[in-house]
Amino acid sequence: MKRNTRTTFLLFFTLALVSSVAVSAQDAPPKLTSAQWQADVRFLGDELPKRHRDAFARMKRDEYEAAVKALYARTPSLSEDEVLVGMMRIVAMIKDGHTNIIPREYFRSGVFPVKFYVFSDGIFVQKASPEYGEMVGGRVVKIGAMTAEDAFKVVGQAAFADNEMGVKAIVPAMLTVPEVLAGSKVITDKTKLELVVETAGKQKTLEIRPTATLDDIIQTTPSTWADAANKGKLPLYLKDPNNLYWYEYLKDQKIVYIQHNGIANKDDEPVADFYKRVMAFIEANPILLDGKIMLTHYSADLLFSEEARARFVEPNLDEIPRHPKPE
Repeated sequence: MKRNTRTTFLLFFTLALVSSVAVSAQDAPPKLTSAQWQADVRFLGDELPKRHRDAFARMKRDEYEAAVKALYARTPSLSEDEVLVGMMRIVAMIKDGHTNIIPREYFRSGVFPVKFYVFSDGIFVQKASPEYGEMVGGRVVKIGAMTAEDAFKVVGQAAFADNEMGVKAIVPAMLTVPEVLAGSKVITDKTKLELVVETAGKQKTLEIRPTATLDDIIQTTPSTWADAANKGKLPLYLKDPNNLYWYEYLKDQKIVYIQHNGIANKDDEPVADFYKRVMAFIEANPILLDGKIMLTHYSADLLFSEEARARFVEPNLDEIPRHPKPE
């Protein structure tokens, strides 16, 4: 049967979130009927298993097919945002950080200018635009109509990730997208987000407007934004996050700290050459590794993708000489 609308999504076999900005009215996608949305759901359900190398390695076929069938049946009663999130959840079932749906054309309300971070004791505001600077460093108690924890869980159902660490990294950005929040029933009004933030034991409610872009959240945060980090005392892992790969020798501890931040080669030093240089340094200097090789920090996509880590970094570490801990 010939379709009267092209599928409005692409399956991206990539890892990084694609940047998105508010879409102007003339660029907005066409309004689809329920039947057209159902056609997209069916297309997604049919094509994902065909295009993925091993779609059912981490999910059961019957559960996947049941989810597709349920979304198809519910689509006529859902909002556009709910259908979008429903499709994102189906793709997330595959538990593959390289496979995702990013409906960029439909993220047209802007993005809330706040950057969240998940710590062991809760979700905190790491950065925010200047007008909301008072909440930076505070623990988030409520996001929209839900507790912070519940909002994280419900939005996390649509997060494309290999593992728990990937979910923790991706969901904070998703919590700033009005369409994702509305499609997850965290908010009902996409023009504002009500946050309850606790600072120094006191709670305060703030109303946030979506004045930012996704670039502000996932790429380079504007220098004017308030930042909870103490610039003079940043931990080592935050020293140079934009450098693809680098190392530093911690002489007092006899440790080589290696940070690898992305799947790419530098123009002036490919990955293989970088690890040869690391190996040569380790061979020439006293290193305490207790007979084991440990890459101290995987950042960005490497940290969240087991496949990328295994294929891109670890083979280079196999040749690093072992230096047993001396007695």
